[in-house]
Amino acid sequence: MNSPAPVATNTTPAAVVTPSAATSSIRAGELQFVIKPSGVGNYSGWQVQILQAGNIWGFKPFTSRKLNASESLSVALYPGSYFVKVLLNGRDEQAYGVLISSGSISTIEVDVGYFSNDITLYNNPADQSHAYKYVIYKQPIDLMFDPVTIVLPGDLIGKYEGPRVGQTPTGEGLFRIFRQTGHKYKGLDLIATIPDAKAEDGHLSGELIFTDGRAVDGKMDANYNLPEGTTARWPDGSVFKGQYLGPEPSNGTLTLADGTVWTGPMQGKAPQGPGTLIRPDGTRIEKAPGGDIARYNGKFPCTDANGTAGSCYFFKGQATDAETYAQKQADEEMRQKAIAEANAAKAEEERKKKEARKNQSANSSSASSGADGCSKVSGTFEADQGLSRLTFESSGKGHLWQHTYGGTTSYTFDIDFRYKGTRNSMRFDYGPGTYKDASGRVVKRVNIAGGGSSCTYNGRSISINGKEYIRR
Repeated sequence: MNSPAPVATNTTPAAVVTPSAATSSIRAGELQFVIKPSGVGNYSGWQVQILQAGNIWGFKPFTSRKLNASESLSVALYPGSYFVKVLLNGRDEQAYGVLISSGSISTIEVDVGYFSNDITLYNNPADQSHAYKYVIYKQPIDLMFDPVTIVLPGDLIGKYEGPRVGQTPTGEGLFRIFRQTGHKYKGLDLIATIPDAKAEDGHLSGELIFTDGRAVDGKMDANYNLPEGTTARWPDGSVFKGQYLGPEPSNGTLTLADGTVWTGPMQGKAPQGPGTLIRPDGTRIEKAPGGDIARYNGKFPCTDANGTAGSCYFFKGQATDAETYAQKQADEEMRQKAIAEANAAKAEEERKKKEARKNQSANSSSASSGADGCSKVSGTFEADQGLSRLTFESSGKGHLWQHTYGGTTSYTFDIDFRYKGTRNSMRFDYGPGTYKDASGRVVKRVNIAGGGSSCTYNGRSISINGKEYIRR
Protein backbone atom coordinates (compact mmCIF):
# COMPACT_ATOMS: atom_id res chain seq x y z
CA MET A 1 0.00 0.00 0.00
CA ASN A 2 1.24 3.45 -0.87
CA SER A 3 1.72 6.07 1.81
CA PRO A 4 -1.06 8.70 2.15
CA ALA A 5 -0.86 11.68 -0.16
CA PRO A 6 -3.19 14.44 -1.30
CA VAL A 7 -5.73 13.14 -3.81
CA ALA A 8 -4.87 14.14 -7.36
CA THR A 9 -7.78 15.18 -9.53
CA ASN A 10 -8.54 17.39 -12.51
CA THR A 11 -11.42 18.91 -10.54
CA THR A 12 -10.33 21.78 -8.37
CA PRO A 13 -10.70 20.41 -4.83
CA ALA A 14 -12.37 22.32 -2.02
CA ALA A 15 -10.04 22.88 0.91
CA VAL A 16 -11.17 21.32 4.18
CA VAL A 17 -10.12 23.05 7.35
CA THR A 18 -9.61 20.51 10.09
CA PRO A 19 -12.05 20.84 13.00
CA SER A 20 -9.30 21.96 15.35
CA ALA A 21 -8.63 24.93 13.10
CA ALA A 22 -12.25 25.78 12.30
CA THR A 23 -13.74 29.02 13.58
CA SER A 24 -16.97 27.27 14.68
CA SER A 25 -17.11 26.28 18.32
CA ILE A 26 -19.06 23.11 17.45
CA ARG A 27 -16.26 20.66 18.17
CA ALA A 28 -17.06 18.06 15.57
CA GLY A 29 -14.89 15.28 14.30
CA GLU A 30 -14.50 14.13 10.74
CA LEU A 31 -14.58 10.87 8.79
CA GLN A 32 -12.74 10.90 5.48
CA PHE A 33 -13.37 8.31 2.76
CA VAL A 34 -10.61 8.32 0.12
CA ILE A 35 -10.23 6.26 -3.07
CA LYS A 36 -6.56 6.42 -4.07
CA PRO A 37 -5.60 6.94 -7.73
CA SER A 38 -5.74 3.77 -9.84
CA GLY A 39 -6.12 2.84 -13.48
CA VAL A 40 -6.78 -0.85 -12.90
CA GLY A 41 -9.18 -3.08 -11.01
CA ASN A 42 -12.34 -1.85 -9.28
CA TYR A 43 -11.64 1.84 -9.66
CA SER A 44 -15.32 2.94 -9.64
CA GLY A 45 -18.53 2.34 -7.63
CA TRP A 46 -17.17 2.83 -4.08
CA GLN A 47 -19.47 4.06 -1.30
CA VAL A 48 -19.37 4.57 2.44
CA GLN A 49 -22.39 4.01 4.70
CA ILE A 50 -22.67 5.43 8.21
CA LEU A 51 -25.55 3.43 9.63
CA GLN A 52 -25.69 3.80 13.39
CA ALA A 53 -24.56 6.16 16.09
CA GLY A 54 -24.20 5.06 19.69
CA ASN A 55 -26.34 7.23 22.01
CA ILE A 56 -26.12 10.30 19.76
CA TRP A 57 -29.66 11.62 19.33
CA GLY A 58 -30.84 12.97 15.98
CA PHE A 59 -28.33 11.08 13.80
CA LYS A 60 -29.44 10.54 10.20
CA PRO A 61 -28.07 7.36 8.52
CA PHE A 62 -26.01 8.28 5.50
CA THR A 63 -25.00 6.59 2.24
CA SER A 64 -22.54 8.48 0.05
CA ARG A 65 -22.58 8.91 -3.69
CA LYS A 66 -20.51 6.43 -5.69
CA LEU A 67 -16.88 7.47 -5.78
CA ASN A 68 -14.24 6.61 -8.34
CA ALA A 69 -10.46 6.40 -8.11
CA SER A 70 -8.89 9.75 -7.09
CA GLU A 71 -12.13 10.93 -5.44
CA SER A 72 -12.70 11.63 -1.77
CA LEU A 73 -15.37 12.58 0.74
CA SER A 74 -15.40 14.23 4.16
CA VAL A 75 -18.33 13.70 6.60
CA ALA A 76 -18.60 15.92 9.69
CA LEU A 77 -19.75 14.01 12.81
CA TYR A 78 -20.21 14.69 16.49
CA PRO A 79 -17.93 12.77 18.84
CA GLY A 80 -19.08 9.21 19.53
CA SER A 81 -19.10 5.70 18.10
CA TYR A 82 -20.49 4.87 14.65
CA PHE A 83 -21.06 1.70 12.64
CA VAL A 84 -19.57 2.20 9.15
CA LYS A 85 -19.63 0.05 6.00
CA VAL A 86 -17.60 0.25 2.79
CA LEU A 87 -19.50 -0.84 -0.35
CA LEU A 88 -18.35 -1.68 -3.88
CA ASN A 89 -21.13 -1.56 -6.46
CA GLY A 90 -23.66 -2.19 -3.69
CA ARG A 91 -21.82 -5.13 -2.09
CA ASP A 92 -20.40 -5.04 1.43
CA GLU A 93 -16.59 -4.96 1.34
CA GLN A 94 -15.71 -3.99 4.90
CA ALA A 95 -17.38 -2.93 8.15
CA TYR A 96 -15.95 -0.97 11.08
CA GLY A 97 -16.83 0.44 14.43
CA VAL A 98 -15.38 3.95 14.23
CA LEU A 99 -14.84 6.21 17.24
CA ILE A 100 -15.00 9.87 16.23
CA SER A 101 -13.13 12.19 18.59
CA SER A 102 -13.57 15.92 19.04
CA GLY A 103 -11.36 17.88 16.67
CA SER A 104 -9.75 14.84 15.03
CA ILE A 105 -9.95 13.13 11.64
CA SER A 106 -10.51 9.42 11.04
CA THR A 107 -9.71 8.14 7.55
CA ILE A 108 -10.86 5.12 5.56
CA GLU A 109 -8.51 4.68 2.65
CA VAL A 110 -9.14 2.40 -0.35
CA ASP A 111 -6.10 1.29 -2.34
CA VAL A 112 -7.43 -0.33 -5.55
CA GLY A 113 -5.24 -3.11 -6.89
CA TYR A 114 -5.25 -5.30 -10.01
CA PHE A 115 -6.12 -8.51 -8.16
CA SER A 116 -7.31 -7.22 -4.76
CA ASN A 117 -8.18 -4.05 -2.89
CA ASP A 118 -6.74 -2.84 0.41
CA ILE A 119 -9.19 -1.01 2.70
CA THR A 120 -7.61 0.54 5.79
CA LEU A 121 -9.09 2.50 8.71
CA TYR A 122 -6.88 5.07 10.43
CA ASN A 123 -8.67 5.88 13.70
CA ASN A 124 -6.08 7.24 16.12
CA PRO A 125 -6.74 10.80 17.36
CA ALA A 126 -3.09 11.06 18.41
CA ASP A 127 -1.88 10.28 14.87
CA GLN A 128 -3.31 12.58 12.19
CA SER A 129 -0.62 11.81 9.62
CA HIS A 130 -3.12 9.87 7.48
CA ALA A 131 -5.57 12.77 7.27
CA TYR A 132 -5.93 14.35 3.85
CA LYS A 133 -5.63 18.09 3.52
CA TYR A 134 -7.94 18.26 0.52
CA VAL A 135 -11.13 16.34 -0.31
CA ILE A 136 -13.53 16.75 -3.20
CA TYR A 137 -16.92 16.25 -1.55
CA LYS A 138 -18.08 17.41 1.88
CA GLN A 139 -21.14 16.40 3.93
CA PRO A 140 -21.79 19.19 6.50
CA ILE A 141 -22.80 18.37 10.01
CA ASP A 142 -26.26 19.97 9.84
CA LEU A 143 -27.23 17.36 7.22
CA MET A 144 -26.14 14.53 9.51
CA PHE A 145 -28.09 15.42 12.67
CA ASP A 146 -31.41 16.92 13.69
CA PRO A 147 -31.12 19.69 16.27
CA VAL A 148 -32.00 18.93 19.90
CA THR A 149 -35.19 20.70 21.01
CA ILE A 150 -34.90 22.66 24.26
CA VAL A 151 -38.12 23.48 26.13
CA LEU A 152 -38.25 27.19 27.00
CA PRO A 153 -40.77 29.35 28.90
CA GLY A 154 -43.88 30.79 27.28
CA ASP A 155 -44.26 30.40 23.51
CA LEU A 156 -40.50 30.04 22.97
CA ILE A 157 -38.61 26.99 21.76
CA GLY A 158 -34.87 26.32 21.52
CA LYS A 159 -32.89 24.36 18.92
CA TYR A 160 -29.37 23.16 19.77
CA GLU A 161 -26.86 22.06 17.14
CA GLY A 162 -23.82 20.54 18.75
CA PRO A 163 -22.42 17.49 20.56
CA ARG A 164 -24.87 15.57 22.68
CA VAL A 165 -25.25 12.43 24.76
CA GLY A 166 -28.69 11.10 24.02
CA GLN A 167 -30.70 14.32 23.92
CA THR A 168 -28.53 16.10 26.49
CA PRO A 169 -26.25 18.84 25.09
CA THR A 170 -22.54 18.52 25.87
CA GLY A 171 -19.50 20.64 25.01
CA GLU A 172 -20.14 23.68 22.85
CA GLY A 173 -22.60 24.30 20.04
CA LEU A 174 -25.04 26.64 18.35
CA PHE A 175 -28.19 27.50 20.33
CA ARG A 176 -31.04 29.30 18.60
CA ILE A 177 -34.21 30.61 20.26
CA PHE A 178 -37.48 30.91 18.34
CA ARG A 179 -40.95 32.24 19.02
CA GLN A 180 -43.64 29.78 17.94
CA THR A 181 -46.33 31.24 15.69
CA GLY A 182 -48.88 28.42 15.76
CA HIS A 183 -47.31 26.23 13.10
CA LYS A 184 -45.09 23.26 13.90
CA TYR A 185 -41.57 24.15 12.67
CA LYS A 186 -42.98 26.14 9.78
CA GLY A 187 -43.62 29.60 11.16
CA LEU A 188 -40.90 29.84 13.82
CA ASP A 189 -39.52 33.35 14.27
CA LEU A 190 -35.85 33.48 15.23
CA ILE A 191 -35.34 35.99 18.04
CA ALA A 192 -31.88 35.20 19.44
CA THR A 193 -28.77 33.07 18.97
CA ILE A 194 -25.92 31.93 21.21
CA PRO A 195 -23.20 30.99 18.71
CA ASP A 196 -20.85 29.58 21.37
CA ALA A 197 -23.31 28.04 23.80
CA LYS A 198 -21.59 26.07 26.56
CA ALA A 199 -23.34 23.03 28.02
CA GLU A 200 -23.00 22.29 31.72
CA ASP A 201 -25.12 19.48 33.16
CA GLY A 202 -27.24 19.75 30.01
CA HIS A 203 -27.94 23.48 30.50
CA LEU A 204 -26.82 25.93 27.82
CA SER A 205 -25.39 29.37 28.52
CA GLY A 206 -23.55 32.12 26.69
CA GLU A 207 -23.89 35.58 25.21
CA LEU A 208 -27.25 36.25 23.56
CA ILE A 209 -27.20 37.87 20.12
CA PHE A 210 -30.69 39.17 19.23
CA THR A 211 -31.99 39.51 15.69
CA ASP A 212 -33.46 42.96 16.47
CA GLY A 213 -30.10 44.26 17.70
CA ARG A 214 -31.00 44.62 21.39
CA ALA A 215 -28.43 44.12 24.12
CA VAL A 216 -29.12 42.84 27.65
CA ASP A 217 -27.04 43.13 30.81
CA GLY A 218 -28.04 39.75 32.26
CA LYS A 219 -27.68 36.05 31.49
CA MET A 220 -30.40 33.42 31.43
CA ASP A 221 -30.83 31.37 34.60
CA ALA A 222 -31.31 27.60 34.96
CA ASN A 223 -34.89 27.96 33.63
CA TYR A 224 -33.69 30.00 30.62
CA ASN A 225 -35.24 33.22 32.00
CA LEU A 226 -33.37 36.50 32.15
CA PRO A 227 -33.33 37.62 35.81
CA GLU A 228 -35.92 40.15 36.95
CA GLY A 229 -34.45 43.65 36.75
CA THR A 230 -32.36 42.90 33.66
CA THR A 231 -32.15 45.90 31.32
CA ALA A 232 -32.64 45.51 27.56
CA ARG A 233 -31.60 48.27 25.17
CA TRP A 234 -32.54 48.54 21.47
CA PRO A 235 -30.65 50.44 18.73
CA ASP A 236 -33.53 52.94 18.41
CA GLY A 237 -32.99 54.09 22.01
CA SER A 238 -35.81 52.07 23.63
CA VAL A 239 -35.06 50.65 27.10
CA PHE A 240 -36.90 47.96 29.07
CA LYS A 241 -36.45 46.86 32.66
CA GLY A 242 -38.56 44.27 34.46
CA GLN A 243 -39.56 40.61 34.27
CA TYR A 244 -38.81 38.13 31.48
CA LEU A 245 -40.11 34.88 30.00
CA GLY A 246 -36.99 33.34 28.53
CA PRO A 247 -35.03 36.23 27.05
CA GLU A 248 -38.24 38.11 26.13
CA PRO A 249 -39.75 40.98 28.19
CA SER A 250 -42.99 39.92 29.91
CA ASN A 251 -43.87 42.70 32.38
CA GLY A 252 -42.14 45.91 33.36
CA THR A 253 -41.33 49.40 32.15
CA LEU A 254 -40.52 50.28 28.54
CA THR A 255 -39.18 53.76 27.82
CA LEU A 256 -39.15 54.88 24.17
CA ALA A 257 -36.74 57.37 22.64
CA ASP A 258 -39.50 60.03 22.31
CA GLY A 259 -40.15 59.95 26.07
CA THR A 260 -43.22 57.66 26.00
CA VAL A 261 -43.22 55.30 29.00
CA TRP A 262 -45.22 52.08 29.22
CA THR A 263 -45.62 50.05 32.42
CA GLY A 264 -47.40 46.73 32.12
CA PRO A 265 -47.43 43.42 30.22
CA MET A 266 -45.16 42.96 27.22
CA GLN A 267 -44.75 40.53 24.33
CA GLY A 268 -41.33 41.02 22.88
CA LYS A 269 -40.99 44.76 22.45
CA ALA A 270 -44.75 45.27 22.10
CA PRO A 271 -46.80 46.53 25.09
CA GLN A 272 -49.91 44.42 25.70
CA GLY A 273 -52.64 46.00 27.84
CA PRO A 274 -53.99 46.72 30.23
CA GLY A 275 -51.22 48.91 31.53
CA THR A 276 -50.18 52.50 32.17
CA LEU A 277 -49.00 54.79 29.37
CA ILE A 278 -47.29 58.15 29.96
CA ARG A 279 -47.25 60.25 26.80
CA PRO A 280 -44.41 62.65 25.94
CA ASP A 281 -46.58 65.61 27.08
CA GLY A 282 -46.85 64.07 30.56
CA THR A 283 -50.43 62.73 30.23
CA ARG A 284 -50.80 59.52 32.20
CA ILE A 285 -53.40 57.03 30.87
CA GLU A 286 -54.51 54.12 33.06
CA LYS A 287 -55.93 50.79 31.87
CA ALA A 288 -54.48 51.51 28.44
CA PRO A 289 -54.86 48.65 25.89
CA GLY A 290 -51.23 48.87 24.76
CA GLY A 291 -48.63 51.22 23.39
CA ASP A 292 -50.27 51.88 20.02
CA ILE A 293 -52.55 54.92 20.36
CA ALA A 294 -54.19 53.99 17.04
CA ARG A 295 -55.84 51.05 18.85
CA TYR A 296 -57.40 53.23 21.57
CA ASN A 297 -61.15 53.56 21.49
CA GLY A 298 -63.19 54.61 24.49
CA LYS A 299 -62.93 56.36 27.84
CA PHE A 300 -59.84 55.88 30.05
CA PRO A 301 -58.88 57.20 33.50
CA CYS A 302 -56.05 59.66 33.05
CA THR A 303 -54.05 62.42 34.74
CA ASP A 304 -52.66 65.46 32.90
CA ALA A 305 -49.15 66.85 33.26
CA ASN A 306 -50.29 69.09 36.12
CA GLY A 307 -51.62 66.15 38.12
CA THR A 308 -55.31 66.82 37.47
CA ALA A 309 -57.24 63.55 37.38
CA GLY A 310 -60.07 63.00 34.93
CA SER A 311 -60.93 61.00 31.83
CA CYS A 312 -59.33 60.82 28.39
CA TYR A 313 -61.44 60.02 25.34
CA PHE A 314 -60.26 58.35 22.13
CA PHE A 315 -62.28 57.56 19.05
CA LYS A 316 -60.52 55.16 16.70
CA GLY A 317 -57.12 56.33 17.89
CA GLN A 318 -57.90 60.05 17.86
CA ALA A 319 -57.91 62.01 21.13
CA THR A 320 -61.12 63.99 21.59
CA ASP A 321 -63.34 65.62 24.25
CA ALA A 322 -66.30 63.97 25.99
CA GLU A 323 -69.01 65.69 23.91
CA THR A 324 -67.35 64.94 20.56
CA TYR A 325 -66.69 61.35 21.63
CA ALA A 326 -70.34 60.84 22.58
CA GLN A 327 -71.51 62.24 19.24
CA LYS A 328 -69.05 60.15 17.21
CA GLN A 329 -69.92 57.04 19.21
CA ALA A 330 -73.64 57.61 18.55
CA ASP A 331 -72.92 58.14 14.85
CA GLU A 332 -70.85 54.94 14.79
CA GLU A 333 -73.66 52.96 16.44
CA MET A 334 -76.11 54.27 13.84
CA ARG A 335 -73.68 53.39 11.07
CA GLN A 336 -73.21 49.86 12.40
CA LYS A 337 -76.99 49.47 12.73
CA ALA A 338 -77.46 50.60 9.13
CA ILE A 339 -74.81 48.15 7.96
CA ALA A 340 -76.46 45.31 9.89
CA GLU A 341 -79.89 46.19 8.41
CA ALA A 342 -78.42 46.39 4.89
CA ASN A 343 -76.73 43.02 5.34
CA ALA A 344 -79.97 41.49 6.62
CA ALA A 345 -81.91 42.93 3.66
CA LYS A 346 -79.31 41.61 1.25
CA ALA A 347 -79.45 38.17 2.86
CA GLU A 348 -83.26 38.14 2.61
CA GLU A 349 -83.08 39.20 -1.04
CA GLU A 350 -80.63 36.39 -1.76
CA ARG A 351 -82.91 33.94 0.04
CA LYS A 352 -85.88 34.99 -2.06
CA LYS A 353 -83.85 34.74 -5.28
CA LYS A 354 -82.69 31.28 -4.31
CA GLU A 355 -86.24 30.20 -3.50
CA ALA A 356 -87.45 31.62 -6.83
CA ARG A 357 -84.73 29.74 -8.74
CA LYS A 358 -85.70 26.56 -6.88
CA ASN A 359 -89.37 26.97 -7.71
CA GLN A 360 -88.56 27.83 -11.32
CA SER A 361 -86.44 24.70 -11.59
CA ALA A 362 -89.20 22.57 -10.06
CA ASN A 363 -91.82 24.06 -12.38
CA SER A 364 -89.57 23.58 -15.37
CA SER A 365 -88.99 19.97 -14.35
CA SER A 366 -92.73 19.37 -13.89
CA ALA A 367 -93.54 21.01 -17.21
CA SER A 368 -90.87 18.95 -18.94
CA SER A 369 -92.09 15.80 -17.24
CA GLY A 370 -95.68 16.58 -18.18
CA ALA A 371 -94.70 17.10 -21.79
CA ASP A 372 -92.65 13.89 -21.91
CA GLY A 373 -95.22 11.85 -19.99
CA CYS A 374 -94.00 8.41 -18.94
CA SER A 375 -91.05 8.40 -21.35
CA LYS A 376 -88.82 9.98 -18.70
CA VAL A 377 -89.54 8.79 -15.17
CA SER A 378 -87.14 8.45 -12.23
CA GLY A 379 -87.49 8.54 -8.46
CA THR A 380 -89.49 6.81 -5.74
CA PHE A 381 -93.29 6.98 -5.53
CA GLU A 382 -95.71 5.76 -2.85
CA ALA A 383 -99.38 4.78 -2.58
CA ASP A 384 -101.73 3.24 0.00
CA GLN A 385 -100.35 5.47 2.76
CA GLY A 386 -96.85 4.12 2.23
CA LEU A 387 -97.83 0.43 1.96
CA SER A 388 -96.92 0.36 -1.77
CA ARG A 389 -93.71 1.77 -3.18
CA LEU A 390 -92.45 2.03 -6.79
CA THR A 391 -88.85 2.96 -7.60
CA PHE A 392 -87.71 3.92 -11.10
CA GLU A 393 -84.03 4.29 -11.99
CA SER A 394 -82.96 6.33 -15.02
CA SER A 395 -81.14 3.21 -16.31
CA GLY A 396 -84.50 1.51 -16.99
CA LYS A 397 -84.48 -0.66 -13.90
CA GLY A 398 -87.10 -0.53 -11.15
CA HIS A 399 -88.49 -2.18 -8.02
CA LEU A 400 -91.96 -2.73 -6.51
CA TRP A 401 -92.46 -3.23 -2.78
CA GLN A 402 -95.83 -3.84 -1.08
CA HIS A 403 -96.96 -4.52 2.44
CA THR A 404 -99.93 -6.90 2.36
CA TYR A 405 -101.95 -9.24 4.56
CA GLY A 406 -103.16 -12.82 4.28
CA GLY A 407 -105.84 -13.11 6.93
CA THR A 408 -104.19 -11.94 10.13
CA THR A 409 -100.65 -12.60 8.82
CA SER A 410 -98.51 -9.74 7.54
CA TYR A 411 -96.37 -10.17 4.40
CA THR A 412 -94.12 -8.07 2.19
CA PHE A 413 -93.87 -8.53 -1.56
CA ASP A 414 -90.70 -7.55 -3.55
CA ILE A 415 -90.09 -7.74 -7.29
CA ASP A 416 -87.51 -6.20 -9.64
CA PHE A 417 -88.46 -5.13 -13.14
CA ARG A 418 -87.22 -3.43 -16.27
CA TYR A 419 -89.37 -0.75 -17.84
CA LYS A 420 -89.68 1.32 -21.02
CA GLY A 421 -92.11 4.20 -21.22
CA THR A 422 -93.78 6.34 -23.85
CA ARG A 423 -95.77 9.50 -23.29
CA ASN A 424 -98.89 7.62 -22.13
CA SER A 425 -97.86 3.99 -21.64
CA MET A 426 -95.23 1.84 -19.97
CA ARG A 427 -94.10 -1.73 -20.58
CA PHE A 428 -92.87 -3.90 -17.68
CA ASP A 429 -90.72 -7.05 -17.75
CA TYR A 430 -90.59 -8.67 -14.32
CA GLY A 431 -88.03 -10.75 -12.51
CA PRO A 432 -88.92 -13.33 -9.84
CA GLY A 433 -91.15 -12.01 -7.03
CA THR A 434 -90.99 -13.08 -3.38
CA TYR A 435 -93.39 -13.05 -0.42
CA LYS A 436 -91.76 -12.82 3.03
CA ASP A 437 -93.26 -13.09 6.47
CA ALA A 438 -92.62 -10.69 9.32
CA SER A 439 -89.38 -12.50 10.23
CA GLY A 440 -88.04 -12.03 6.70
CA ARG A 441 -88.42 -15.71 5.76
CA VAL A 442 -89.35 -16.32 2.12
CA VAL A 443 -92.70 -18.11 2.10
CA LYS A 444 -93.47 -18.00 -1.64
CA ARG A 445 -91.84 -17.21 -4.98
CA VAL A 446 -93.87 -16.18 -8.02
CA ASN A 447 -93.27 -15.39 -11.69
CA ILE A 448 -95.29 -12.60 -13.28
CA ALA A 449 -95.67 -12.15 -17.01
CA GLY A 450 -94.63 -8.79 -18.45
CA GLY A 451 -96.87 -6.51 -20.43
CA GLY A 452 -97.98 -2.98 -21.17
CA SER A 453 -99.91 -0.59 -18.95
CA SER A 454 -101.54 2.79 -19.41
CA CYS A 455 -99.49 5.51 -17.78
CA THR A 456 -99.64 9.23 -16.99
CA TYR A 457 -96.91 11.27 -15.30
CA ASN A 458 -96.80 14.98 -14.41
CA GLY A 459 -93.50 15.16 -12.55
CA ARG A 460 -95.15 14.82 -9.14
CA SER A 461 -97.29 11.71 -9.48
CA ILE A 462 -97.45 8.68 -11.76
CA SER A 463 -100.58 6.68 -12.53
CA ILE A 464 -100.24 3.01 -13.65
CA ASN A 465 -103.49 1.50 -14.95
CA GLY A 466 -105.37 4.13 -12.93
CA LYS A 467 -103.50 3.57 -9.62
CA GLU A 468 -101.78 6.78 -8.52
CA TYR A 469 -98.37 6.88 -6.83
CA ILE A 470 -97.07 10.16 -5.32
CA ARG A 471 -93.38 11.15 -5.45
CA ARG A 472 -91.83 10.65 -2.05
